[in-house]
Amino acid sequence: MKLVNHIKRFVSHLFRMLELLRKGWHEGGVTEVKVVQVNQGGILSGKKILITGGGSGIGLAIAKKCVREGAQVVITGRNLEKLESAKIHHNGRCMG
Repeated sequence: MKLVNHIKRFVSHLFRMLELLRKGWHEGGVTEVKVVQVNQGGILSGKKILITGGGSGIGLAIAKKCVREGAQVVITGRNLEKLESAKIHHNGRCMG
């Protein structure tokens, strides 16, 4: 039940953010966006996740967040140099 509540809260934050972006798009620009960082404390513990495009940008940020939440993460991409530099170090473990 605790997991369900965490997911509901995350989805609620996501929908609020999307509504702000939609409103800004239709009204000619976003003037304010509040970013909420969601920390669930190991919600992905023991999970295995594959992220394509994880060498940089949003993919890398998602990979880092998943590792912090306890998941084993594998990233893929087209640029080997970016993938090598994107190895994620967390709690003495190297993911990459």
